[in-house]
Amino acid sequence: MKLAINPLPVSETSLGIGTLRFASPPPLFPNGRNYDEQNPPRSITRSVYYWWFVCLRENSDYREACERRGSGNTVFDKLFRDLGDVRRCTFWQWWGRTMFHFCEPKRRWLMGVSTNCEELAPFGRRDVVNLRVPLGISSAEALKQFSAHVLPLLIEPPAGQTFSSKCRYQVRGVVKEQALRTDLKVYRIRTEMDKGTAFSRRNRDGTITERTRYEVSWPEVAIRAGMIERVAKGRTVTRDVSDRQGLGQEAKRAYNRALKLIEAAASHSFPRCAPPKKQRISGGSRRSDAR
Repeated sequence: MKLAINPLPVSETSLGIGTLRFASPPPLFPNGRNYDEQNPPRSITRSVYYWWFVCLRENSDYREACERRGSGNTVFDKLFRDLGDVRRCTFWQWWGRTMFHFCEPKRRWLMGVSTNCEELAPFGRRDVVNLRVPLGISSAEALKQFSAHVLPLLIEPPAGQTFSSKCRYQVRGVVKEQALRTDLKVYRIRTEMDKGTAFSRRNRDGTITERTRYEVSWPEVAIRAGMIERVAKGRTVTRDVSDRQGLGQEAKRAYNRALKLIEAAASHSFPRCAPPKKQRISGGSRRSDAR
């Protein structure tokens, strides 16, 4: 099952302070803080923001920033000033103090009928336009005129999105809840059971590759994480070399996916990190001198 996908219509949560707009469905706490933190209900786990919190807890660099209380100069210390300490708080507590960083900024202009001159938008702006509509025309003619005069002026969002998100921390990509659970389980088993020992191996071409040797094999990690059904696909998994290799490869892929999620959690976008900004080359030719 997919959750927290862009594109999605803006989700709204009404609070005492007003209405907050989110690009993805926010978590719902039916009983307030009274829920099982180890086994939260679907109304919480269906939200990508819950998994953002879970993966942020696994990020060792961010945990070090929590220990320093954000007093360093790293990017993780700067994130700490927004997202706070995640080590000893519940998701309910964390979401209550950080949700404002994930919601869309309040719109300055809303679509509606102006009843006086003070409600008119300033002329010449690029983000809003005043529209004059004669009420004696048919709805078909009104839609036709709207398409001709207003639609060309709209600022189109990026491809694949229904709106351009302007929040400080943005949702990018798709999360599959069950797969994410398994990936994190593999990651925890791998890191808790065996940290691994680094070693160097010389290749045939003379280059040296840095590798990690584990005492607990990858197939064993896959079995303990309950990944047999994913690899078996309806058949019986035996202890043959091919089956164990398949389990090991699947566990490695799950571990690498978890690493990327944990890395993205300590950034301004999740579950994928934002792509790096392209650098512009100013002045001169873009082509390098090959001589």
